Amino acid sequence: MTIDLLIVASPGGHLNVAREIFPNQKFSSRFVTNGLCGDSSDNVVQIRAFGRDARILLGFIDAFRIVKMLKPKVIFSSGAGIAIPFFCVGKLFGCKLIYLETASRTKSLSLTAIVVRRLCDRFYVRDALLARKVKADFYG
Repeated sequence: MTIDLLIVASPGGHLNVAREIFPNQKFSSRFVTNGLCGDSSDNVVQIRAFGRDARILLGFIDAFRIVKMLKPKVIFSSGAGIAIPFFCVGKLFGCKLIYLETASRTKSLSLTAIVVRRLCDRFYVRDALLARKVKADFYG
């Protein structure tokens, strides 16, 4: 199976932002989230929750399994830590990677953004001043 877009985001605000950006896709896509998001539709894949410790290896295992199975052309993330394993694995599989930093970041980039920035094909920041400061594309 090959899909056009794999959207990875932590449950809550990050997932809501991704859904706002891609409300009614005219292309094949799947959402992936780590943890409970209250959505059991066929379009949402829920993986095991992990943190900033050794459990992140579970995220890499899940990312490898999902990217290998779905073969996405593009991986998009609006944040948090779930982006790291999916972007690393996606890079190995030749996927285009797009990251959107959260609007709540106005002074500095998040840890996730710092880690994935060099992997990205497109990197967007939602605060205009921060975008200029870090020399990133602005998404308003």
